[in-house]
Amino acid sequence: MTLRATVRFLVFVPVVVAVVLAGVGLASRFAARGVVDQVTTRIEPARVAAAGFVTAMVDQESGSRGFILTGDPQFLEPYRDGIAQAGAAQAQLTALLAADPAGEAALDTATSAAMTWRVQTAEPQIAARQSGALAETDAAALQGKEQFDRFRVASAVLERHLVDRETTTLATVSTTRAWTDAITYGGLAVALAVAVAAPMLIRRRLTEPVDRLQRQARAVAEGQEQLPITVESPAELAAIATDADTMRQSLLARRDDAVEAQLELALRETRDTLAAEVHDSTVQRLFALGLALDAIAATSGPDVAERLSPLVDELDEAMRELRALIFGMVRTSVTGPTLRDALYDLVRDSTRALGFTPVLGIHGDVAGTLDNETAIDLVTVLREALSNIARHAQATSASVRLAVDAETVALRVVDDGTGPGSTDDAAHGHGIPNMTARAVRHGGTMSVRVNGASGTILEWVIPADAARPSRAELGPWSARKSDGAAARPDRPTASEAG
Repeated sequence: MTLRATVRFLVFVPVVVAVVLAGVGLASRFAARGVVDQVTTRIEPARVAAAGFVTAMVDQESGSRGFILTGDPQFLEPYRDGIAQAGAAQAQLTALLAADPAGEAALDTATSAAMTWRVQTAEPQIAARQSGALAETDAAALQGKEQFDRFRVASAVLERHLVDRETTTLATVSTTRAWTDAITYGGLAVALAVAVAAPMLIRRRLTEPVDRLQRQARAVAEGQEQLPITVESPAELAAIATDADTMRQSLLARRDDAVEAQLELALRETRDTLAAEVHDSTVQRLFALGLALDAIAATSGPDVAERLSPLVDELDEAMRELRALIFGMVRTSVTGPTLRDALYDLVRDSTRALGFTPVLGIHGDVAGTLDNETAIDLVTVLREALSNIARHAQATSASVRLAVDAETVALRVVDDGTGPGSTDDAAHGHGIPNMTARAVRHGGTMSVRVNGASGTILEWVIPADAARPSRAELGPWSARKSDGAAARPDRPTASEAG
């Protein structure tokens, strides 16, 4: 469950429960009020009217019978009042039972029975008594009794219907209240469960992950840079932890790069200082000694000159080797993206040992094509090649060309020196075997051959597929493209030669 889902759950569930409870309560209240209103405004008044209807009919029956038996007109007053009261009760019942088909049917039956008794029995007998011609028989009395009994039965049916309707309505109110209570108690149980689970859920899904992330970030800030920042859930905090850990790794890499750059700068300054001191003092003294020996040889006899000449040559060779050793004493750290700058620096730094600045040409996408291992091998091979030229070739010019295309990565170093020879010191050292081994490791080749009448051509070639960098090695340097040779003002001329 994500953090958003947890928050939604903790917020929406209580809100939904509250809304449901409020809705159920309002609906139950309105329903109960409607039922109560129906009982108080229709059913109860209908029962009262029905009872009044029966009472009015009983008054009619009693009055008519008393008048028939005695002939006293005073008995006709209850009869006439009963007719008026029965009509009013009937009208009231008709209005109250308008939405009750069963009640209307029962009322019609009772009204019809009452009308039948009055028209067929009461009115004829009263009229006969008033005219003095009444001679009541048992058959007439029995007919009147049967007709009034039918009214009593019909009115009893009407009253029983009203009682049943009231009972059913009140039962509906009770059922509604029971359902309302059940829903209310259920909602309260859900709300209570959410209230109990919310602290645990918040602690597990929010508080503990945030505290863990905070502890890890504080530990990294206090110096434990190697401690990873990891939070597994929720997804939002996991994403923040991943970004923070990526930033931590980036800062570590930048710090390492800065430390390495500072170390490289310190070593380069040390080398430059040492080279300058050696050149300004030791090499100059050796050079002065060589001039002095040349002067002695020139003013002495042939025997002395012949003995001094090898010493002067050995002194020159010692100065060349001293310059070459100073040039190659520090190995520059390099990666694919920084290879171009490393090659410029290497060629520039070789000037003091060679006595001249080689011409450098770089062609192709060096930063985006070569991995770090290949870049290191290229710098190492070039340093060894330039060191060999300084120590052995006695060259006056040299050119370096690095060409990178879709098929190959080719390094070509050309000089105008004495050329390779089996008696040369380089042939007996480890330089050329080491350069060859580096090429073979990448599936490539390395060759050294004579450059025309004099000089040497060194070619170091490997397949481009073997040198491709990983995505992590590209970094922001991948955008540095190179189309053809390019040179900075403070770099050696980047033109192609040889």
